Amino acid sequence: MYLIKKSALLIAVVFTLLYSSCAAALPKQLIVTGSSTWEPFSFINSEGEPDGIMVDFWKLYGEKNHVEIKFQLMNWPASIALASTDTTVIHGGLGYTSNRAKYLYFSRELPLQKYDVYLFAKRELNDTALSHLSDLKVGSVTASVKDEFLTTRLPSESIRRYDTFGGLNEAAYRGDIDVFIDDLNTTLYGLYKNDRQGTFTPRKKLYSFSIHFAVSRQNARQMPAIEKGLENITDKEVDALYHKWFDDIPGLEESAVQGSKLKWPLISVSILFIAVVSIIPMVLRRKSQDLKNALKALATSSAKLEQVTQLDRLTGTLNRDAFYNVLNEKRFSPSPYSIAVLDLDNLGQLNAECGHQVGDIAIKHLISQLRGQLSSKAVIARLGGGEFAILFDYCDRNLAIKRIDKLRRSLPSIPLSLNQQVLPLSFCYSFAHYPEDGDEGSALVNTALKRMRQHKAERVNNLSAGIDGHRHLDTELPW
Repeated sequence: MYLIKKSALLIAVVFTLLYSSCAAALPKQLIVTGSSTWEPFSFINSEGEPDGIMVDFWKLYGEKNHVEIKFQLMNWPASIALASTDTTVIHGGLGYTSNRAKYLYFSRELPLQKYDVYLFAKRELNDTALSHLSDLKVGSVTASVKDEFLTTRLPSESIRRYDTFGGLNEAAYRGDIDVFIDDLNTTLYGLYKNDRQGTFTPRKKLYSFSIHFAVSRQNARQMPAIEKGLENITDKEVDALYHKWFDDIPGLEESAVQGSKLKWPLISVSILFIAVVSIIPMVLRRKSQDLKNALKALATSSAKLEQVTQLDRLTGTLNRDAFYNVLNEKRFSPSPYSIAVLDLDNLGQLNAECGHQVGDIAIKHLISQLRGQLSSKAVIARLGGGEFAILFDYCDRNLAIKRIDKLRRSLPSIPLSLNQQVLPLSFCYSFAHYPEDGDEGSALVNTALKRMRQHKAERVNNLSAGIDGHRHLDTELPW
């Protein structure tokens, strides 16, 4: 019997190793899709051939890993649809969004430059605040990250959508649109190449996003092997790709010349400044010291003001608005994260029976335990009363749930001792996860709050019925 079990175990191990090696084998051919008009990232050139930074990157990948690379470039929505349905095709470069993650499996960040997305507007326009864009003609590319960004901020009818990046650019050059958002470098490249310098100018940086490749969710098993091949590409080789495309942009040389013409006036001013300093060194040093002291005092005052406006006065954690600001910066995060919301049990009763001062002490005791047991990277905020939110960044949902549940279980063993009385504390909690539950910070907090309050109500009912109210949350709520 023992030999049979041992043989079965050995067969299972061998099968697993063989399966893993097959799953991890790099394919001999990759079909890469992407935009046919996203110049200079990926496009069809005048000779009818695939071209651009992404094309060069995957050609380099093929050379480094001895893989045949073929390209199928098309309009942007079609390229995403192809990669999501055809298991033989990968999308060569795009940004992560929770909507795309429903049908695409994303790689880790590619060693390509992040896209710094700016708002571009006609030179003659003055007011280009996001809140006023609904009065203007705003252009966007269908199914792009930028389109998702605009959709959350503008009425859909205010946005004119185009199936290709080239179509968007042509609409801008014709004057059909007043405003669009796109990557700074690629837009400037297009303006230079099409001799449209100055027609549209960058006004404000909106956000950044990294570039990933993606496969259909049915083809996720192939992802590790393809990712492994990225390790054979060096940063120096990637830098050379960008130099090839951006170093010879017409107009940059003129900027360099203009910069050199400014050197002599700057040198003259520097010489004059040195002469003045040599004549009145004592006065200048005294004024300089006064200025440094004033700047230091101003910086201290600014830091204190920022703390007052961002921190909760009782606990020293972030307040609600500051926490939402943190989440806003993660609007298009390429990495998943979790938000826990917890509520201190019986705080209202404690305030009523012992006074609000005791309730405040209980809140600070809870925060002390949170800080002691959670990672320093966890961002804690007080939402109000006894409700708190915690951001677990770069942390998968299962690990985040385990950390909070461990804290909940250990809290009764560290009771609050006050006036020779022991006050055992407990809390109720729930989660919302990005991107499964959405990609907007305040909405994720509201989802977690709703789940937590629902669970708390169920727990009260269970306790009234004599049922244990502290069952595992992951068996109660449909996460």
